[in-house]
Amino acid sequence: MKPIKSLENIAKWLLRISVVVFVVFYFFNEVKTMKFDNVYYLVKLIYFIFGILLFAGGFRKNASLTVISGLFVFLISLFFIFQGYRGDLIYKELVVYIFPAVTALFFVSKGNA
Repeated sequence: MKPIKSLENIAKWLLRISVVVFVVFYFFNEVKTMKFDNVYYLVKLIYFIFGILLFAGGFRKNASLTVISGLFVFLISLFFIFQGYRGDLIYKELVVYIFPAVTALFFVSKGNA
């Protein structure tokens, strides 16, 4: 069976939407507290902002916003994965950040193409 190439753009937008939904539902309550004295809060704030910018990058012809946002989301997801690693591969903090990391890596490699 042949792949349906016309669904590629829809799939890319659904990936972008899923990252936005993830960062909003997972970090919005923490981001709105405005506790800038904690470095961990600043990492979460950067993750939140670049997750939204990954979505916004899809509206631009230039892929630089998508690539830069994807890179930040990917690196911070890796940070959260390594920070939450407790020696068990099936740990909630590890599994939760795998999807945004892989999605962000996809957009780093493909951009808006």
